[in-house]
Amino acid sequence: MQRLLSASFLLFAALLWSAESGCCQEAKLTEYQIKAAMVFNLAKFTSWPDTAFERSADSIIIGVLGVSRTIELLEKSVEGNRIHGRKVAIKHIDENTDAPDCHILFVGSSTDETITDIIDAFSGISVLTISECSKFADKGGMIELTIKDNKVRFIINLKSIKKSGLAVSSQVLKLAEIVQE
Repeated sequence: MQRLLSASFLLFAALLWSAESGCCQEAKLTEYQIKAAMVFNLAKFTSWPDTAFERSADSIIIGVLGVSRTIELLEKSVEGNRIHGRKVAIKHIDENTDAPDCHILFVGSSTDETITDIIDAFSGISVLTISECSKFADKGGMIELTIKDNKVRFIINLKSIKKSGLAVSSQVLKLAEIVQE
């Protein structure tokens, strides 16, 4: 299992490096492709409490809220893939009340004006919240995908993650900017 995690982490790091390096212009990934891959790979390095799943065969549900090119690409990238041996499924969410049925919530940038309400609705629930909304992690969201120095980066609110009962690998934490509350 440790080898699998290490290999996945190396793949994750290689994806970030290839997207950031300018050596292969034709193969360069778009911002949204990188964000979609990051959501999927961040999930690989997250652990949920046993109570987050009713049965051992339950799928990991990625709830998507709002509109974003990242969501379109995320749908394509998870098709047929597994995380922690579980199938992965996408669920479109129109209202916050639907969302607790998911394990990951990706919030598109189109929901910027309601982000505080969304964060409050998920506080303390074992749902990994990820968004590309500005100041998402500062406001209490778990992981914010952002652009810094023309590179896709992520900011983690460790306090929010711990409060939810989730755990993120220390390998990921080494790559992240950590919000200090």
